[in-house]
Amino acid sequence: MKKKERNEEKKVYSIEKDVMKTQTLALTFQVLAASAQNFMLLDLGLSVSIPAVVIPSLLGAEGPLSFTQEQASWFGSISLILQPLGSVLSGCTLEPLGRKMSLLIVNIPHVIAWLMLYFAQDVTTLFCGNALIGLGIGFMEAPIVTYVGEISHPTVRGMLTAYSQIYVQLGFFLALLMGTFISWRQFALTSLAIPFITFFLILTIPETPVWLISKGRMDDAMKSLCWIRGWCKPEHVQQEFDNIVAYQKNSSSCQQCLKLNFQDEECTHRRNGLSTRIKGVFSDMTRKEMLRPLALMMFMFATSAFIGLNAIKPNIIKIYTSFGVPIDPFVTADIATGLGLLGAIIYVGIINIFGRRKLTLFSLLASSACTLLLGLYAYYTLPDGFTSYAADVGVHTTPYSWLPTVIFFVYSIVPIIGIVSVPWSIISEIFPLRGRGFACGLSAAFYYISISTATKLNLNMEIGMGIHGTFWFYSAFSMLGFVCLYFFLPETGGLTFEEIEKIFSGKSVFVMDNWITKKLKKTYTEPDADAVEDTLIQSNKFK
Repeated sequence: MKKKERNEEKKVYSIEKDVMKTQTLALTFQVLAASAQNFMLLDLGLSVSIPAVVIPSLLGAEGPLSFTQEQASWFGSISLILQPLGSVLSGCTLEPLGRKMSLLIVNIPHVIAWLMLYFAQDVTTLFCGNALIGLGIGFMEAPIVTYVGEISHPTVRGMLTAYSQIYVQLGFFLALLMGTFISWRQFALTSLAIPFITFFLILTIPETPVWLISKGRMDDAMKSLCWIRGWCKPEHVQQEFDNIVAYQKNSSSCQQCLKLNFQDEECTHRRNGLSTRIKGVFSDMTRKEMLRPLALMMFMFATSAFIGLNAIKPNIIKIYTSFGVPIDPFVTADIATGLGLLGAIIYVGIINIFGRRKLTLFSLLASSACTLLLGLYAYYTLPDGFTSYAADVGVHTTPYSWLPTVIFFVYSIVPIIGIVSVPWSIISEIFPLRGRGFACGLSAAFYYISISTATKLNLNMEIGMGIHGTFWFYSAFSMLGFVCLYFFLPETGGLTFEEIEKIFSGKSVFVMDNWITKKLKKTYTEPDADAVEDTLIQSNKFK
């Protein structure tokens, strides 16, 4: 009897070992696929940081390469102004070209832009190069977030989308680190290598199964899914493949036909004439399950922009100098971006523990407290009419200069583990399949409009409200974001695309109602033990 029990234990252990091996292999290949295109986000971090490297060198300098205060303000925001155009274009090209081809094409404008910045001999060329960078950054967002969302298994989607933030923050860190030791021209030349590396890495990864299925390429889709799940056999992913096919078919159904109870083959809304096609697209984009997440994403991105962290980044060296930080401003910036990188790593480790919702709300409260304290410090230590954009801001050192330094360091990390990162984690999963590319592009466009507006208004707010009033504005906006997202932000961690759609297609505008109801149902409904066991086994095997 004991021998039989030991054999059963060995058999169970062997099965568990195979499951763990399969799961680990599948996760490894998903991380590899995500890492290839995440190198593009490393370029994004470098690109966004170029104003912080160029402005301190050229503000008030002599010769043709010199910035006035107004030119410095515009240079810090010009790339952000062009990014919405790139985002909309990427949303329009994402469906016909595919995710992989879009990821390849986006490297071209960055190569040209870095060359323009390196060879620039006047301010106009600098502005054109930075504008082209902005166009490229905008174009990359929709392909990146869509690709990661569509290759990820629901159990690891949150971690993989959070993983991309490490590359963004690493780009920020490397940018300011290089800006400390090399000139801005050498910085541009060094950054030129990243698009080439990214291009060849993307060639090694497959197209997403979801897009291939939408184009009727079933064999290629199965091969892609097998690759992403660790070169497994088709029978191991057949159930997941069938689920994707069913989801794609349901999502691709014409909404006008569904309302009229027509069959798919009778649909004429997308085949006869431009006007009927436009009408069909408009019908798809005006569904509740599309409009509600779109409104949520836009509000989250606006909140992310107006909490101030990204708005002050192009002028961060001058701001550190203004507050009289006891460490060299460039070294302070390096430490702050290093803490941002640490925040991104922490975010990857805790997102599946605490979820998107709790992290977002916590980061908004912490950000509000930081900017409130920075505003109070500025109010009592900086002179009236002071702006950090002056050519020579001066150092306002006090016995308590260590205090804003500590607050800036905390402020560099807490938004990253919440409101800055979470929107990019849920954008790939929150929209229905039909129209997902366009909605992602539109959301990213709104993000860059918000960021460019916040960056450009930073100087005007400092002039009108003082630097203390500017930080208080960021504090108030953080609290507004906390209150609104408390009611409207559901937890999407671990849910399938279909389950997320059901949350936003409910009767109530307050998605929290659906979220609370679901939590109560899970709490008070006794689950079927066999069904739970089967679900866990299938989840562990990525089936």
